[in-house]
Amino acid sequence: MEASDVRSSEHVNITDPKALASHPIPPCDDKFNTKLPCYDFVWSGNQSRRVSDIVSAIMANNPGRPIPTNKVKSFKGPEEVDVWFTSHPLHAPGALHFTERNATVISYGVQTNSSSATKRGRTEDPTFKFLVPLQIAAEREIARFLIGDPKFGWSFGFKEFPQPAVAKDVTISPLNLMGPVFFLAFSMFGFVLQLGSLATEKELKLRQV
Repeated sequence: MEASDVRSSEHVNITDPKALASHPIPPCDDKFNTKLPCYDFVWSGNQSRRVSDIVSAIMANNPGRPIPTNKVKSFKGPEEVDVWFTSHPLHAPGALHFTERNATVISYGVQTNSSSATKRGRTEDPTFKFLVPLQIAAEREIARFLIGDPKFGWSFGFKEFPQPAVAKDVTISPLNLMGPVFFLAFSMFGFVLQLGSLATEKELKLRQV
């Protein structure tokens, strides 16, 4: 049986990857294995008015699709986000954490809440699909806010690293799945027999000087 992800990039020779630009934050409904109601992203730092303005700009200026308010959830700090992620798995692909350090410095961090997933032969890369768009949006709107120009141009292109194909034909067989477990059990069985023999020798006081 051929694996369904043979068309993913790791099984293809990539010599000159194309730059991917204009990364909008995708709707959470497009995510594999999402749970409803879902959020496009969540964020922390809502005690700061300046941070709230930046997040509003991220939502309004998302390329091709303004993000509605009911698709974003805010928290005071990262700890609250962690608690929410734990109690609401698969409800949001990631989070932005903002910290207003002073009048000219606003730092941010990106937190993932996703892992690579495969559905109907397609592999979803959470880094390029969710985290990179969040990073670009946060940097763009922070820069625009600090310089005071809401129309300041901000464009990036990202490329996948060139790489050879890992495998062109991935085959799943019972031997591939159960072989390692069988060989481990086989070797452990011999080890148990040796320990049993050693224990018997000690009990009978054999091989002792």
